[in-house]
Amino acid sequence: MITKQLLIKFSLFPVVIKCIRSTSNRCFKTPSIAFVFLLTFPFLAYAEIDTLDLKKMSLDDLANLDVIVTSASKKPQKLSKTAAAMFVITQEDIHNSGVTTLPDVLRMAPGIQVAQIDANKWSVTARGFSGRFANKLLVMMDGRTVYNPLFSGVYWDTQNAQLENIERIEIIRGPGAALWGANAVNGVINIITKTAEQTQGTMIRAGIGSKVKQGFVRHGGKLGESAQYRVYVDYNNHDDSIDSSGLDTADQWDQAQGGARLDWKMDANDSITIQSDYYEGTSGHNNSIKPLLIPPYSSVEDVRLKLRGSNVISHWNHQFSKDNLLDFKFYYDYTERSSRNFKQTYNTYDVEINHQFNSAEWNAINWGVGYRLITDDILGKADIVLNPVERSTHLFSGFIQDQLTLIPDVLESIIAVRIEHNDYTGVEFQPTARLLWTPTNQHSIWAAFSRAVRTPARSTDLRIDQQAIPGTPPRLVSIFGNPAIDSEEVYAYEVGYKFNFSNKFKLNLSAFYNIYDELRTLEQNAFIPVPASPPTPAHILIPVYSDNKMQGETYGVEVSSTWKPNEIVALNLAYSYTKLNLHYKHNSQDTTSQSAEGETPQQQLSLRSDLNLMPDWSTHLWFRYVDSLPKQDIKAYVTFDARLAWQVYKQLEISVVGQNLIASQHMQYNPEILRISSSQIERSILGKIVWNF
Repeated sequence: MITKQLLIKFSLFPVVIKCIRSTSNRCFKTPSIAFVFLLTFPFLAYAEIDTLDLKKMSLDDLANLDVIVTSASKKPQKLSKTAAAMFVITQEDIHNSGVTTLPDVLRMAPGIQVAQIDANKWSVTARGFSGRFANKLLVMMDGRTVYNPLFSGVYWDTQNAQLENIERIEIIRGPGAALWGANAVNGVINIITKTAEQTQGTMIRAGIGSKVKQGFVRHGGKLGESAQYRVYVDYNNHDDSIDSSGLDTADQWDQAQGGARLDWKMDANDSITIQSDYYEGTSGHNNSIKPLLIPPYSSVEDVRLKLRGSNVISHWNHQFSKDNLLDFKFYYDYTERSSRNFKQTYNTYDVEINHQFNSAEWNAINWGVGYRLITDDILGKADIVLNPVERSTHLFSGFIQDQLTLIPDVLESIIAVRIEHNDYTGVEFQPTARLLWTPTNQHSIWAAFSRAVRTPARSTDLRIDQQAIPGTPPRLVSIFGNPAIDSEEVYAYEVGYKFNFSNKFKLNLSAFYNIYDELRTLEQNAFIPVPASPPTPAHILIPVYSDNKMQGETYGVEVSSTWKPNEIVALNLAYSYTKLNLHYKHNSQDTTSQSAEGETPQQQLSLRSDLNLMPDWSTHLWFRYVDSLPKQDIKAYVTFDARLAWQVYKQLEISVVGQNLIASQHMQYNPEILRISSSQIERSILGKIVWNF
């Protein structure tokens, strides 16, 4: 009976999305929907089996390898007792800020560099190496890695997380590779959504502003005595940004998304979680440059991307005993991005088994194995080409982690290692060691050493024609991938101090020093004469290849604190200083990659305040300072956001949010490759109403 009800509810939301974005009666006939839900059906059919939900285990716990003890005892390890640079963004933080996008939420964390490039693109990274295609930060949603196989990063325009569904976001700055694997080089972000039990009833949210229009409907209910579900539909539209002259930049972004979740507690030892999402939308890519080998040697066009994707996640959790847990996780992810000259299609299948147990009162073991298969079809035209067009990649992994209590409640050590095998560089070895000293309940001191790698991605097969240079014959500069490229690696050293004075004042300090090797460079090879092939004239090809001929160091400090002197006022401070030093190896001919030194802000400051001066009114103020980007010619800037909310009654809230209130517009980051115009981030106002019933 439960399975039948579940199938009905899970099958509705993609149809609704289709109809939101189309007025045609043919919206019910798309084969993609049938495909997605045929894939979903096997997991729904086995809904009588149940789950260990790793999602319920905080990243805080996992970073300390203390998963077993805390999970089994229902006493999650306190944030103050972790041997990692850890920051948690709560649902309350998200709600009070009034922000509308996930990257904006991440600005709250120290050491996380977020810059908006245009209406639908962001640069998000941790501890340096900023850029739209930043590739050293691992981002997960409920255990599903939102990793793009083309460049080992994240397309943020498709990460339309429903902010009301998020329970918390747990952020670790520094390597997390021993637990999470390759590409968790500079940090890990784990987005944890609420359980179905936490979202019972109906919520309606509507917002309209100077740059954004949004709508959200969610409903949660029960299936029998032991299962809860929720379904939702979400729509967002972001208007074009403007350039320095005030003209629209054709980067408008809209997306519709729907999803469902089931949490089923079968008995005292078994539970299952199944969730699925489907989305489609469009995003603009303003002023793309296409090189030409005939006058005027370049053309400028606006490119419109079509976005579509879906995912299914299943967790089964079995508890053998108090200190003995087994988790089985499977997810499937489908991603499609297409335009007139480039189409990307990815299918990701991921399975992981995790086992946690206590071998003794003083020793906790966590081990697991995993397998990931990615199949892709990336078809480029003219100036962007991949060879081969189709490829399948395999990732095998295994890890073991051992937490030793050296002195009860005072001194702990954590040793872990992950071994992975990928199709690009073979076996990768990623260890970590952590030490936590807690002399009193209020003070904690920790230190850590880690090695992590960033493995190559599909871009090793990529060719981009970047620039045509006039002459007789003309010259064409093309960037090529390198199938023989090695993994980038980091050796990370960290120390930290945490102080907790009841719930009124908390302080978190961390310092780091990272040594990088085998960093990517662009090396020029000998010129190649190319004969005429009408309509393409004879020309000189200047090939530029990826290689590993740069080293570097980063170091810095991060500070976060919370002060809540009473029920009326709450202050949150976050500060970070990050310094990059990059050096070419002696045989490098690169002259551009070192510019990454000046593409990350050295200093960032965030100060948030919550004021509840009247019973039904609340105010949130957010001040931020971001340092300059010398290599991008971007000046330091200050932003100020404000939110005023009126709780009309318990179920109804009306609010107004103002963002970037100090200046009418400013730049945060310059366009990436093949772009000529820069987008200004404008002042904006948003009105919102939220109704729960």
